[in-house]
Amino acid sequence: MRAPKSYFVEQGLAELGLSGAVYDFEPEDLERISNRLDANLAELESKGARIPGWQFADAPGVSNLSTEVNIPTALVNLVILSAAIVAAPSIGKSLHSVTVAQLKIARDNLLFFNKPIPQYQRPSNMPVGSGNQPWADGVQFYPQRPPKLDAGPDSHMAPDMELWSGNNNIEGF
Repeated sequence: MRAPKSYFVEQGLAELGLSGAVYDFEPEDLERISNRLDANLAELESKGARIPGWQFADAPGVSNLSTEVNIPTALVNLVILSAAIVAAPSIGKSLHSVTVAQLKIARDNLLFFNKPIPQYQRPSNMPVGSGNQPWADGVQFYPQRPPKLDAGPDSHMAPDMELWSGNNNIEGF
């Protein structure tokens, strides 16, 4: 969803029941809420949950409410609820329990469900039909080691063709 940052701040204030009073706020108050929203989303990013398309402020304490952001539609509710959470204490509004629960669900979805599940494959040197045997003792999956190369001073290497002459007819094999 492409929208300016001010849209998310206004929707966050509307979540607190102040949809008609948005225009009564000073621009500095809206910028302060936007800065706190940036800090909140940066904290989520430090935990490994990146909100793609969100543009952070260039310097601390400087936020441009007209900055266009393009975030996925699935994360719009998370950003709006985050704006409501960071704005509520500074304007003296109490949070509804439903708002807090919705934000927790949205954060959990972002933090846990977008993580890739590690995939494991069996190495190619396991016998066919070995499967997962819970009664077997010890390690069941063996690391695949590279083959040993026997090319030391006492080994002999004799290629089947001359490699350094101009007569390399490899079609005759």
